[in-house]
Amino acid sequence: MAEHNTQAVIHGKDFSMLEEKNLIEIDCKKSLLHSSYLLQSVDKNLGIYKKNEKYYTSRFCGITWLRTEDGEKCMHDKKPVILKISPRFNTLNVNSMLLKIAEDDEFTEYLSWNKSPGERLVTFFFDEEMIEDMKVDDNHNQLIAAYTFLLSLQDITRRPLMSKNIKRTGNFTGKVRGTISIKQNIRNNVLRGHQERIYCRYYEKTEDIPENQILKYALLRVEEYFNHIFSNNKADKAASLIRTCKYRMRHISTVKFQPKDIDHVILPNMYTKYRVVYQMAKVILSEMSVIPENGESQGACIVPYAINMPLLFECYVRALVKEVIKEKEGKSVPKLLKYVSDKSEIMDTMEYGCIEVTKGDKVYISGKIVPDIVLEYTEKEGEKYYRIFDVKYKDFAESQGKNQNRDDRIQLLAYNCIYQSRGKTGHIFPKIDHQDKNDNINENNEKLEEIIIDEDTESKNESPYYVKCFIG
Repeated sequence: MAEHNTQAVIHGKDFSMLEEKNLIEIDCKKSLLHSSYLLQSVDKNLGIYKKNEKYYTSRFCGITWLRTEDGEKCMHDKKPVILKISPRFNTLNVNSMLLKIAEDDEFTEYLSWNKSPGERLVTFFFDEEMIEDMKVDDNHNQLIAAYTFLLSLQDITRRPLMSKNIKRTGNFTGKVRGTISIKQNIRNNVLRGHQERIYCRYYEKTEDIPENQILKYALLRVEEYFNHIFSNNKADKAASLIRTCKYRMRHISTVKFQPKDIDHVILPNMYTKYRVVYQMAKVILSEMSVIPENGESQGACIVPYAINMPLLFECYVRALVKEVIKEKEGKSVPKLLKYVSDKSEIMDTMEYGCIEVTKGDKVYISGKIVPDIVLEYTEKEGEKYYRIFDVKYKDFAESQGKNQNRDDRIQLLAYNCIYQSRGKTGHIFPKIDHQDKNDNINENNEKLEEIIIDEDTESKNESPYYVKCFIG
């Protein structure tokens, strides 16, 4: 168990067993709050589950308070314990992955805010108490919050902002606006001999109100965040969003706010779209109040959060595939079919083509099946064919010879039958540290560019054959 300032922290890796020696140090005799193996609810200690009296992490990475089954905080030396789960693959950098997909044109679909917590790319626990004075070496939630805030702000600024009638007073010449303030009019005008002036009290509808000023201040914090943290990286999409939002909010005053000020904002029913942008603004004002200097992280208040790592890796691979296709533009490149956040929903059959395998009157395979990566190739004659790749956030070496590897291949076989694919097909895994020393891993291993751009015309007419690709 490690300690950060005043907090005790238990560290773990996703899809791994929690170190028992760390759990023994907790001053708690009750069982930890945990999910079943099948459900793995994100709100229960980041989805940890119990098996054979041992605790295992699930697909979520993030930070939260470690709680007992009664919902109480676990304690160590009278200090609340924090649970921090990191990716188990050292070859994957979460910040780089998030930055890559944030620049993707399907980023809004990747976020999947309309889905239930845990099924989304990132889940923030706004009902949880913020973790204070937590020094972290990463900024996963900050990056997601910043991009989500910008996208939400861009959306709501397309229309007139929230407005209110504000009471104002002023002197007017030759006209009455609102009602005459008798007492103020006598004091400021009559006694001074200005009979032509009338002191009035009136209401004026304006968008320059605290509710919008909070968003303007958060926008400026996001701009400063990108300038400091990502000065050496390309964040063209973020820069464009910031410019657009600043222009649309140019009439809003710049006023400094604290995170607690957002709690006092009451949204009318007609402004429900503002809910997400205010939630992200709270993350921004809490965690970006002090911009790290010289790349060193400083203490901050953190809103507990969880990242769905298999979904993040899938979206990251899609972004890399699009990058390869864009670089090879002008050649015979495929089309990557659009992202479907809910693989069981009714998809566009014109986009995804065949959804059942038949022979005569018999239907062998049918249903709403959408693979992770579907590449559509068009031949000179106009005929289309597909190649299917399934993204797996798994350690390929560990899954060899186990049932899940067999299940993965059967799943891939069904995909290829449905889409009647040709040529290369296979799985895309995270790269692992010991890959170069393992001949079994390197067998049938190809680079991402090689499985997408195929110069071999003969392979285009071949039956599907298995290849694998490692990303890291």
